[in-house]
Amino acid sequence: MLQNIDRLLSYYAHDKSEVTCNAFGAGVTYRDFNSKRLRESAVIAAKRHTFDLQSADVQLQRTIQRKALQNIVSLAAKHNIKVVFVLLPAMDTYRELIPFEQKQEMLQVVQQLQKINTELQFLDFTADPRFVPHDFYDADHLNAAGAQKMSSILAAWLAN
Repeated sequence: MLQNIDRLLSYYAHDKSEVTCNAFGAGVTYRDFNSKRLRESAVIAAKRHTFDLQSADVQLQRTIQRKALQNIVSLAAKHNIKVVFVLLPAMDTYRELIPFEQKQEMLQVVQQLQKINTELQFLDFTADPRFVPHDFYDADHLNAAGAQKMSSILAAWLAN
C-alpha cells in the first residue's frame, strides 16, 4: 500500500510516471541481459514474493483476493467470456526459492475457479524451456527480447 501511495504522490506531485510500456503494451525498460543481476535478483524477488501463509494479515488478503477472483470468473462465465490465467516465465533460480506451499495454494485457487467457470484455462510458462537466461532482465522479469518471444507464443496460442 505504501508503495502505491508513493507512486501516486510521484505521479501527481512530481509529474513522474511509472508507465514503462509503449502504446502497444511492450515494456521499454527491461532491455539488457546481465547474468550477475539474474543470480542476485532471484533472492531479492523470492523474498518479496514469499508470504507467511499462516499470518492473519496474509490470510485476510488471500480471502479478499480469492473473492475478487471468484467474482471476476463468475461474471465472465455469466457473459460467456473465456478467462485465461497466464504464469509468465521465471528463472529456475527464482522458482526454486518460492515455497512449495505457495505454489500449491495458487494451483488450488485456479482449480477452485475452474469449478466456477469450466472455460477457464491456465497456461503455465514458468519453466518453459523455450526461455533461456538471455530472455530475462532479472530472475522474474523478461527483457524486451523475452517479452517479444512471450508475445509471439501467446499470439500463436490465441490464433488456435
